[in-house]
Amino acid sequence: MRRLVALMAILTSLSAFGQDPGSFPSRPIRMLVPAPAGGGADLLGRVVAARIAERTGWTIVVENKTGAGGNIAATEVARAAPDCHTLLLGDAGQLAINSSLYKSMLFDALKDFTPIGYVASFPFVLVANPAFAPRSVGELVKYAKAAPGKVDYASTGIGTPQHLGGQMLAQMAGIEITHIPFRGGAPALAAVLAGDVPIGFIGVPPTLAHVKAGKLRALAISNKTRSPLLPEVPTMAEAGFPNYDAAVWFGLVGPARLPEPIVQKLSQALNEALADGTVASRLREQGLTPEPGSPGKLAAFMRSETAKWKTLVETSGATAE
Repeated sequence: MRRLVALMAILTSLSAFGQDPGSFPSRPIRMLVPAPAGGGADLLGRVVAARIAERTGWTIVVENKTGAGGNIAATEVARAAPDCHTLLLGDAGQLAINSSLYKSMLFDALKDFTPIGYVASFPFVLVANPAFAPRSVGELVKYAKAAPGKVDYASTGIGTPQHLGGQMLAQMAGIEITHIPFRGGAPALAAVLAGDVPIGFIGVPPTLAHVKAGKLRALAISNKTRSPLLPEVPTMAEAGFPNYDAAVWFGLVGPARLPEPIVQKLSQALNEALADGTVASRLREQGLTPEPGSPGKLAAFMRSETAKWKTLVETSGATAE
């Protein structure tokens, strides 16, 4: 009986939204961010939520919910009532990678979410300790071919884009490099700075001061566009791998079967916030590129990214629980 009552309530809510999109939202919107407070994902969520709230008068509560590679937050949103009041600011992990990485999943990112909009992305950079002999990607590849499996690289954790970005380079270059995972960017960066690991794939902003001070050598940017924060550093494509393209990206989604009029209303509010000059400037200062776009753009991107990362997860043998 309780399940029947709950189902009727949801159906009634959906009907109401379908007839009157202007009634949305009827209470505060929860935006779950599967990352700790103070990091790039948290800043992105709070900056965008604050601007949407300013423009619309809506109340948006950003909640940090970590664990299981973001799967805890993603599962909660996937199971939420389809009334558009519980959203996920997900990243490449929850929205594309984890379905291949984790043996047991409680949601299907391509079936259990309604895409609302692509939000932002940022590249990572391949950095090396100055004591490491290779001074370019080409020299690194030559060095690694002469010593298979002897070159270690640091990343922010198993199954992250930074980890798989290393595997992408290894496959394209025909080399064998050994992954050393860390629990986040800070310890990975510290390991490369100390020379404990010779190279690492790490987000651009944390490396900036160290690159400028000569404590790190930046070899290449991970996506196909140079970073304005490190304009002198070539991309992987420029370094000889034209099909190399990897980045950390974020998308806003809700539970499956959200009412289309409300999805469009949310998407418009998101895109207007991302187009705001102050918001864009604040995000770019953190190495983030605002990416306004339609729900359809995010849906297509999630499909392509899921297929791309699945291949790399399988060939790397990476797993997580």
